Amino acid sequence: MHKRYWLPFILIAFSLASCSTQTAQPQVIEMPEVETDPSPFEHELFGFTIPAGWGATVTSGDYYGFGLEKVVIIHNAPLLSDSKVFFTVATAALPSGESLAERFKLAYQDAVPEIEEPVKSHFERNGLSGPGITYKRPWGEPWWKFQDIWLEKDSVIYLLSFRASPFSFEDHLATLDQILNSFYFKDPIE
Repeated sequence: MHKRYWLPFILIAFSLASCSTQTAQPQVIEMPEVETDPSPFEHELFGFTIPAGWGATVTSGDYYGFGLEKVVIIHNAPLLSDSKVFFTVATAALPSGESLAERFKLAYQDAVPEIEEPVKSHFERNGLSGPGITYKRPWGEPWWKFQDIWLEKDSVIYLLSFRASPFSFEDHLATLDQILNSFYFKDPIE
């Protein structure tokens, strides 16, 4: 009888021993390389310099309901999901008979959700010029502060849009200036 009581304990001990000998395999997670120097971003129609430590995501889809297609988003961390500051280039064909100024006005007039605290400006730098606007807008849970610059070349609209939290927006304006100073249009390929 005494041996019968020991049998369950021995079986449990062997079970626990076999479980403890299995080791978890390490999971390999690939991290994007972090550029320690600024790097160029080249598109067939334009280019600019990505700040050191920032990542880039080539993307598509409508940009915040403006009827412009996202081309690229650069962000202040190697991964988009870890970022808190963004610079997006979005494009669309400028409809025949419509001016950039008209398209700019319409975009913000009926924006959903509505923009708040708009401050219009005019951008002019390195031979590029166009209307600009700084504003706050909710998008999902957080509020964002945006600075948008609209340019036009060869009947194509280019929206250069910078966004960050309203609480840190001013802290990143020097970086925005670096990006804008490096932005250029490429000559058409013939």
